[in-house]
Amino acid sequence: MLGFNRSAKICAAVLAAAITLTSVSSQVYAATGNVRFHIVKAGFIVGIGGGSGVLNFKGRNYRLSIGGINVGTIGASAVDLVGTASNLRTAADIVGT
Repeated sequence: MLGFNRSAKICAAVLAAAITLTSVSSQVYAATGNVRFHIVKAGFIVGIGGGSGVLNFKGRNYRLSIGGINVGTIGASAVDLVGTASNLRTAADIVGT
């Protein structure tokens, strides 16, 4: 009976190590893309903003758009943003808020 318990523990440890290594190796395939945005905001008390941009991922360009409403704005502004998006498997991974 003692040999069976030891074998079960060794088997469980090997299984846990295999699961850990498998999950770590799947993150290796995530890639990085370059992102550029041009955003414009304007308003008096209530403001609106929006913009467009592009994601360059694996040699292809994907169009992006953003927009929103805010409270407490006086004036107008424009900004150009450049950055990177990490851990992407596909271009659709950048979708969200």
